[in-house]
Amino acid sequence: MVRPRPDHLALTDEGRTRLVEVALRVDAFRELSTRGITREEYVTAVTVLERMTRNLTERRAASATRP
Repeated sequence: MVRPRPDHLALTDEGRTRLVEVALRVDAFRELSTRGITREEYVTAVTVLERMTRNLTERRAASATRP
């Protein structure tokens, strides 16, 4: 990463190459991990996990404000 201006960051050539490599790995991981799972099942799973995370986060925040 380089900083061509004080308020701007940019990837180097190596950074752009690595970004492509990471994107390919992410795509392969998603394909493997969702094999045999319908789009509907995936959306349901993500929705439930998000709700569980919210439940735990809200509870932790609430308990931190209690005396």
